[in-house]
Amino acid sequence: MTDKEIQRLRTLLDQFYIGEDTEETDEELFDLLDRRDLPVEFITDRLTVRTMILRCPPPGVEQRMSELIDSLAAEGRTEKRRRHIPWRRYIPLAAAVALLIGVGTVVMRHTAPQHTLPAEMTPEEIYASADRALSLFGSALEKGCAGIETAEAAKAQAQILITRNIKDKKI
Repeated sequence: MTDKEIQRLRTLLDQFYIGEDTEETDEELFDLLDRRDLPVEFITDRLTVRTMILRCPPPGVEQRMSELIDSLAAEGRTEKRRRHIPWRRYIPLAAAVALLIGVGTVVMRHTAPQHTLPAEMTPEEIYASADRALSLFGSALEKGCAGIETAEAAKAQAQILITRNIKDKKI
């Protein structure tokens, strides 16, 4: 770029930053900033100007928005619509399932028979005690798995209902 073009670019940038630019000067500024031989000191200005111009609304938007607001007010649609979120219904169901699982776990711990082993046991007694412990563990595991399956079924049902509500209301 020549010195004259660089000076013109600085002038246009000053006008742009203080808000005294016009559409013609903006076009000239864009042309100067888009040149390949743009000095490195103006690279940040190029990005800043592009960002600021792209974020400004296009001409006529204010007029169209004003007309839309006036037409909605004339129709009497001034109230803001409240968005209905259907999944809030299912939060108590999920909380109840979690509560039941927690209470069941606590009850199982307190109702399990407490076994104390004597100091000396025969191998048959040890085998019988181990068999009881394993059967107790197995039954507790089955109950836990059943609780998980119940919770997963409730979750799947809730997801189906939510999906159906979303499709019906087209949120």
